[in-house]
Amino acid sequence: MGTIMQRRKKDGATSYTAVIRKKKGGKVVLTLTETFKSETAAERWIRKTERALSQLVCPQKSCPS
Repeated sequence: MGTIMQRRKKDGATSYTAVIRKKKGGKVVLTLTETFKSETAAERWIRKTERALSQLVCPQKSCPS
């Protein structure tokens, strides 16, 4: 599951950084980050990206969710 961090820019605006980390054997094997103006957009990106990653790993839906 991804994480969203709220950040305050120098100009006072708020941005949201979405981070997805995948581990294998206790080591991080993949890190994806993206920054958005809204928290909703960050949540949407996390859901979409995690869905795409799970389909790459389990294309026939043979893996447990």
